[in-house]
Amino acid sequence: MTNFINPKIASVTARAPASIANLGVGFDLLGMSMDQLFDEVKLTKIADKKITIKSIKNLDGQELTKLSKAPEQNTAGKPLIELLEKEKLPFGFEVEIVKGIPLSSGLGGSAASAVASIVAANGFFIEALPVKNLMALALKGEALASGVEHADNVAPCLLGGMVACLRDQQFQSLPVPADFHVLVIYPKQELETKKARAALPAQVAFNHAIENGVNLAGFLIGLYGKNTTLALKHLDDLLVLPYRKGLIDSYEKLERLIENEAGTQLKLHISGAGSTLFVAFNQIEVLQKLKEIISTQLEFSCYLQSGAARGALIVEKREGTL
Repeated sequence: MTNFINPKIASVTARAPASIANLGVGFDLLGMSMDQLFDEVKLTKIADKKITIKSIKNLDGQELTKLSKAPEQNTAGKPLIELLEKEKLPFGFEVEIVKGIPLSSGLGGSAASAVASIVAANGFFIEALPVKNLMALALKGEALASGVEHADNVAPCLLGGMVACLRDQQFQSLPVPADFHVLVIYPKQELETKKARAALPAQVAFNHAIENGVNLAGFLIGLYGKNTTLALKHLDDLLVLPYRKGLIDSYEKLERLIENEAGTQLKLHISGAGSTLFVAFNQIEVLQKLKEIISTQLEFSCYLQSGAARGALIVEKREGTL
């Protein structure tokens, strides 16, 4: 594979967006990227055929000591180890990670770092690797955080927009109506994915399974029919939310605030494993007002996403030699 490497490239920096996984009715199935938050990974070519993580910082330049610099234990490092072995690269990478996505927030930070590292590595190839290869590699990193290679964060992070993750690593991009607006609320509580998964039951009630299937079908039909009202009517989770909301300290308080300000027309959902929450609506003015109230009264971080956001991309390439 060395013939496919561009020898002129010395370093590549890639950026991957945050994502909202599950989207209420699609546990381990649906995900949607969002514009405002991202992780960034810079790879610099080194002579040694290994992965070295030089730094892990936040946007303010502070070192994040909670995350391991051991490549095999880091969601950005693990996919690169796999890539070096599979593609027989004649060099290694020095890795610099900038985390713009809060840790253990339910916004796909683990997936974003994994995706950004693989997209950056892809920038060293003359002929880009197939998307399915990039997805498979990024999933190796995601599995470190959750214990499972589920793609509902990885897929939208890589591809952008809203994505359905099907069997046998098949992925389908879904239409996102322009008036599908999502208010994302981060209550500044860390919640590990493995803990959130452990809270789920081994079995659910049969009638809840049927109703959730109806909701998923209605949501997808609404998207394809550009009928946001229909989609939102069916955005109701009966399988996961009841068991996870107790893990989020501010859930009930936030639910009451939303009901007091906007009535029962808005439903509060969990993004990914949590603790981030979201509400979706087709009237952006309602969500803008709610954003101001929540930011002021509770001092939570809020982000408003309208329609589809783009996926991971390369933001810088530099030429040079080892």
